[in-house]
Amino acid sequence: MIHLVPSFSRTIRLCAVLLIATLTLGQWRSSANNLAQDINQPQQPATPRDRTRIEAEGAESEAARMSDSATLEERRRAIANYERALALWRELGERRKELGILRILGNQYSQLGALEIALNYNSQAIQIAQSLGDRHQEANLFLGLGGVHKDSGNFQKALDNYSQARQIFASLSSRLGEAMAIEAIGVVYQLLGDPQLAIDNFTQSASIFSSMGVKSRECDALNNLGLAHRRLGRRRKGLEYHNRALAIARESGALMSEARSMGYMCDVYHAMGDARRAFDCYEAQLKACRMMGAATCVAETLRPLGVTALKMGDREKGLDLLGQALNQSRLNGQRWLEGFTLLQLANANFNFGNLPEARRQIEQSLEIAESMRADLVERDFRESFFTPVLKVLALYINILMALHEREPAAGYDALALHASERARARGLLEQLAESNAEIRQGVDPQLLEGERALQRQLNAKAAARANVFQNKGAEEMAATFDREIAELTDRLSEVEAQIRASSPRYAALTLPEPITVAEIQRDLLDQDTVLLEFALAGGQGWLWVVTRDTLISYNLPLPARINSASRRIHELLTARQPKKGITTSQRETLIAEADVEFRNVATRMSRILLSPIASKLRQEWKGKRLAIVASGALEYVPFAALPRPAPGNYRPLIADHEVINLPSATALAMIRRETPPGGSGMKTLAMLADPVFEADDPRFVRLRKKGSSIGGARTRSRSSNASSDSSAVSPELARSTRDFNLSAGFSRLPFSREEAEEIAKLVPKNSLLKATDFQANRAIATSPELGHYRIIHFATHGLLNSQHPLLSGLVFSLVDENGKPQDGFLRMHEIYNLQLPAELVVLSACQTALGEEIKGEGLVGLARGFMHAGAQRVVASLWRVDDQATAQLMGHFYRGMLKENLRPAAALRAAQIEMSRNPRWSAPYYWAGFVMQGEWR
Repeated sequence: MIHLVPSFSRTIRLCAVLLIATLTLGQWRSSANNLAQDINQPQQPATPRDRTRIEAEGAESEAARMSDSATLEERRRAIANYERALALWRELGERRKELGILRILGNQYSQLGALEIALNYNSQAIQIAQSLGDRHQEANLFLGLGGVHKDSGNFQKALDNYSQARQIFASLSSRLGEAMAIEAIGVVYQLLGDPQLAIDNFTQSASIFSSMGVKSRECDALNNLGLAHRRLGRRRKGLEYHNRALAIARESGALMSEARSMGYMCDVYHAMGDARRAFDCYEAQLKACRMMGAATCVAETLRPLGVTALKMGDREKGLDLLGQALNQSRLNGQRWLEGFTLLQLANANFNFGNLPEARRQIEQSLEIAESMRADLVERDFRESFFTPVLKVLALYINILMALHEREPAAGYDALALHASERARARGLLEQLAESNAEIRQGVDPQLLEGERALQRQLNAKAAARANVFQNKGAEEMAATFDREIAELTDRLSEVEAQIRASSPRYAALTLPEPITVAEIQRDLLDQDTVLLEFALAGGQGWLWVVTRDTLISYNLPLPARINSASRRIHELLTARQPKKGITTSQRETLIAEADVEFRNVATRMSRILLSPIASKLRQEWKGKRLAIVASGALEYVPFAALPRPAPGNYRPLIADHEVINLPSATALAMIRRETPPGGSGMKTLAMLADPVFEADDPRFVRLRKKGSSIGGARTRSRSSNASSDSSAVSPELARSTRDFNLSAGFSRLPFSREEAEEIAKLVPKNSLLKATDFQANRAIATSPELGHYRIIHFATHGLLNSQHPLLSGLVFSLVDENGKPQDGFLRMHEIYNLQLPAELVVLSACQTALGEEIKGEGLVGLARGFMHAGAQRVVASLWRVDDQATAQLMGHFYRGMLKENLRPAAALRAAQIEMSRNPRWSAPYYWAGFVMQGEWR
């Protein structure tokens, strides 16, 4: 018991008692001794300022004690004390104290789910930290602010704040702070649908936390690693991380970390099908979250608890729990959780047959998902985040088509097609809109120069990476270049995002709305065209058939089998491509077996896809154009080579129909709307062909010996797979002989020269640009001069980079006339920035239509890059095409366009039919690989 001298004022005695009572036992003894010493000293009367300070400190101490409690009521009382302390510190003008309390209040309100209040407190605190020059506190506050934006579903702002925090921590050499920012960025990547990128961040942060002994943070990072691996299908590895995290949480006594670890373990039980165990686990987690007053944790636990109850067959309880999760997420302002919960409620009501309620909920979920996606500025994030949007759209389509089955005349099938258009090629549509809006006008020139500088660095690194195979230690050097390229790509994406965010034109940009059925019929289709739009999503398959006057919809059975058959068709059609380790006899047997199987698989595929309209294709639609909007793996399928859905001998669709491919009907509408009228001054053809890839190319050797330029004579590479005699060149070689592994280099395409020479004969010299040999270089490919030609033809290698799609491109001359290596790559991000208002771009190159299957976007290839650059239509290949067959096909194609005045789509069909009738080239491998995307008129 403490005895105070009688002369000490009553006010001071009460404050002293309050201060001592709020301390822990160790602090109590130390402070009590100090206070006793102070009591024996002569005391001055307390000033009002002293009393205010003591009151503020007391309120803050009391709040700290209460906030450590696990009960919601005491947490709320703690917040009230912090609010009182904040007011007192402001009265005293103690800015640093005010800063500390604002930061605490931001964290407290965030945990309670009051995100708007948390956002306000964090924003106030950042301003004070910046005015005080306290960089460390500023970084911590950016972390807090990012967390609030993340919980509210504004992922772009979350990333911006986390990135700012990381930069500041790095400048202060704060490893712990930087690791916390890296982990936070990984969490957003996870929410954006990119678990592999998230893993890179979690691995890095977990290593730092472990080395520093920060157990609670290490636990969170391990749990995040487990979740990311599970999302990639690595369930066992994910479970290992969760077990490690749970053990660390229990050992360190971190209650919140333990609750989160329990939740991840519940997810594993749910995925394993053990619903009872998962439900019990979620209930335990929910109890812990409620006891701690963590409202966001409560909402996040109620959702899977409801889903698990539904899985157990308890409909009433499941819907009730999901309803609670929806209300709590709305109360918290957790937009992403609200949208996700609405999706699961809609799915439950869809399964129960309550279609009107399911439709209402799915439309609300879609509105939230679309608004969240619209907040994202970086193109990569918009593309990856489209995966959850696509899931919502898939269910929306299925609900609308179920309503259509109930009420066939109510127009639900038209709404479903509109939703299907909403799901297609969104990235391309947005890029087209940005291009036409010229969003870089009015942007800070310094920012634009930064973008150009990064592009130059990226090009230089990629060019150096391409030449790595010529050096010793190639594997290690390649890995270093790959890391540097990845970093530069990320930085370029960030700068492009800053350009969009600061662009007045981008701010005013209205992104395109999907086209309606009425608009398709009125504005796109003529009497000779039938639109076939496929959708394979959400476990269902649909076909909408639109003519000028009608809309018919069909349910496609077995969508999983359609995807599997699509890939198998692609494999069978490309069986003629060279394979290592087999004899000539084995190869011939393999090709013969593939040809037989192709016809069987293609016939089955045709029946599944087209049997509902088989009679119409044979009768009133015979001879009409088929405009195909494919979905998923169907984009691998050359519809021109599919047999008509009728008994009898194999007869490909192209025999009776012109076939055109579209990214979407909306994309075609935008191309038509934005295409400028053709100028009478446009020249006919610009052609780049037969570049020089190797320093020992015979053309370089001959040039060096003779000291003269290369003429137009046909040449053959002696350093590659081609021989000096064209007749000895196997049609299976050249384009089809090499995989696009940069370490392997590029072989010459011997027939591309012949292709260029034959096409050039069809064009007047004053309307022709022909660049071959060393002149087929990147400088000409990017020259504004190409924008003056109606047709642009590239006969060279295509390059696809599956890890970094924007580094995909076309390969031009890699050495100049002096034998000096040069950058010969035209990359996707550069194609986007070209101005090519061409009527037609022909990519007579390898595999140009198959890019990385970006989530929600289908197969994004170079074709769409050129459409973004202004091309009305693009011809590209679905597989590594045969060099000699391509030369033959292109000859027929250009004669049809330039001599017979056929439309490009009609000329391509005529060329493919001509090839199919030639016994040497009759196999679809030789002629069906080229498809036309875009305008058919």
